[in-house]
Amino acid sequence: MFLASLLTLASLSVSYSGFSDILTVYSTVTTGIVTLEIVEYSGTWVYKDFDTGGVYITHDPYDPGPVNGELVAYSYAMPDPEGITDVLMVWDNILPCINFTADIKILYTGSVPGHITIGDLIWYGYDFSEYLEFIAYDQDGNVITQWPLQMHFCDKFTIAASIYLDQENGLQGQSGSFGFDTNAIQWYDPCAP
Repeated sequence: MFLASLLTLASLSVSYSGFSDILTVYSTVTTGIVTLEIVEYSGTWVYKDFDTGGVYITHDPYDPGPVNGELVAYSYAMPDPEGITDVLMVWDNILPCINFTADIKILYTGSVPGHITIGDLIWYGYDFSEYLEFIAYDQDGNVITQWPLQMHFCDKFTIAASIYLDQENGLQGQSGSFGFDTNAIQWYDPCAP
């Protein structure tokens, strides 16, 4: 009986004693992020100043204009209230010989460095591109001339779109719109999109 039990246990590969050791490994994996945030919006507001009979122009969104005045034309950038896009830029009732600008300041909050590019402008309706100056500035105020722009955490840049109309009767009553994308990708991008 003893011998039969011993042979049965041996066939199951069970032993009564032995040496052993174990190492337990726990691992975590996280991935980096590429993120852009808009931190500032601005524009141009033009008032008729009834006290002086002149024009009062401000680029400060908190400037209420002259006490005895009326807002007659403006341009500005703001978060899109309908949430269709990230930013809404508006030029309303603009007139010749004033540089109407709408701009946004963008903060890079990604955890890995990123390359930033700006896509082409796409126009709908009247094409004001002849009168539009589209410029990007780095955080030191220098015009960005080479893309992609490499960004690191907390770097900023500004996109400014300005429309300056000439004294041309054909520009009265025109309406158009445009759109563009600001793209960010990690700076190490050898992979195909």
